[in-house]
Amino acid sequence: MKVGVVRRVGKADSEYAFNDIRLEVEHGITDRLTAYGELAIFDHDYSTTNPDLQPFYDTQGGEGSRFNKMQIGGLEAGLKYNILSPYKDPVGLAVSLAWDHRFKYRLDGAKIDQDSVEMTLHLQKNFFNNQLVLAFSPKIEWEHRVSPGVIEKEIALDIAAGASYRVAPKWYVGAEFRHQSDYLSPLDTTTGEHDPNLEPSKFPFKFGSQYQNGNYLGPVVHYADQKWWATAGVLWQVSGGGKFAFNRNGLNVDEHEKVHIGLIIGLEL
Repeated sequence: MKVGVVRRVGKADSEYAFNDIRLEVEHGITDRLTAYGELAIFDHDYSTTNPDLQPFYDTQGGEGSRFNKMQIGGLEAGLKYNILSPYKDPVGLAVSLAWDHRFKYRLDGAKIDQDSVEMTLHLQKNFFNNQLVLAFSPKIEWEHRVSPGVIEKEIALDIAAGASYRVAPKWYVGAEFRHQSDYLSPLDTTTGEHDPNLEPSKFPFKFGSQYQNGNYLGPVVHYADQKWWATAGVLWQVSGGGKFAFNRNGLNVDEHEKVHIGLIIGLEL
């Protein structure tokens, strides 16, 4: 069982806080194959005075209003298969495949109908009798999202990389990097036309125009006992942009937040 909370704060011209809460149960089917299910809970609290900061301004109800709700955001189910072990083989390798359905939009909490298929590679290399651990996890998502007046067929990339070093028994400290970007051209359901400034993505592997991107970097600390473990960290956005991002001082401050503060706890039942 795993419980994770990531608090995302900071956008342009707004008071913005979003607690992304995930509850996950994982079960081993064989010694290599596991299945998991996840419930996402979205807790938004924001207010903006800038009518150009969309969709937040309209979702909150316009000037002088505020959006403050905790809602069920979505469900995810997936399988993970371990191909190579980082302890027995030269490098650890696993692959996971998942389906995700969203009821609410991650950014503003508005109602949406979104289905995604996600494929992730998990690479891990251990050094010095497991004292130093390097990890790399690229993920690709194929998303179909319907919101009022718009249909988005999107390919998204999420790349995470990290290094951790054991500084004491059961304790690791390290650093993590994350990149996230979307490739799409929204379809206006009123006109039936895509944005002429963007090329749409075509499934499965034809990437369209990069709509937006964000890059994060920060420290992490990890503790692992026999029956439980915990990881905490802080990620700051170090750069971001894209053709339709709200850019300020080299940061993407509408699709992404300035700071992510996370805590994940895992329990073996």
